[in-house]
Amino acid sequence: MRKAFIILALSLASTHLHAQSPAGTFSLIPRVGATLSNITNESIMFSSDPNTDTNKGKTKLGMMAGIDLQYQFSAPLAISLGGFFQQSGCTYADTDLSGVTAGEYEVYQHNRTTLNYLAVPLMGHLYVAKDFSLNLGVQASFLLSNKMHSDISSVTIGKDGSYTYTGNGDMIDEESKYVNKFELSIPLGVSYEKEHVVIDARYLFGLSKVFTSPLGVNNRNRTFILSAGYKFDFK
Repeated sequence: MRKAFIILALSLASTHLHAQSPAGTFSLIPRVGATLSNITNESIMFSSDPNTDTNKGKTKLGMMAGIDLQYQFSAPLAISLGGFFQQSGCTYADTDLSGVTAGEYEVYQHNRTTLNYLAVPLMGHLYVAKDFSLNLGVQASFLLSNKMHSDISSVTIGKDGSYTYTGNGDMIDEESKYVNKFELSIPLGVSYEKEHVVIDARYLFGLSKVFTSPLGVNNRNRTFILSAGYKFDFK
């Protein structure tokens, strides 16, 4: 991803610098979008899983919504301060019963960790071509809530390979006390502006530990955000 941004900057370096808004303009940009997130080195333990006791985190789809206040210093340079709701976290695969012998097992499905944040990004914007900007900044995120979800059911595998599910199943929907209340991250991205519509793509490199437990010392959030907004300019 880093190489892609470098190539983009070099390919546009010979063009005229341009900003959508004139210098000295303030802009309000409400925006909504989707997040794709994961947690590095994250895994979950299913004590009843007959094949493995760990399940690595996978990409989770979430949402974001909020507003940016942007100021255009000059044709190529702007700065923005935002505030928005952002979802991060990860999912985990369902319990795998392939290749197991006959017996009774617990199956964990729809497993996910959801982290809801109030995110406050401070971004610098460099307009490298008409309607395009490269963006870099720092983001402080404050945990609003967190949830670990799993659907648990019991299954009996017969000697003939048949599956019989028993009971209505249970659901885990719990908040963890071991999630860090504050996160610092580095957002890096690009924006495209046309007729006051702003398409923004950014990748967040989490610097802070996600979990306060000693077992989570190397866990960091990694979140990609794609959003669309509308730019209201005023002097």
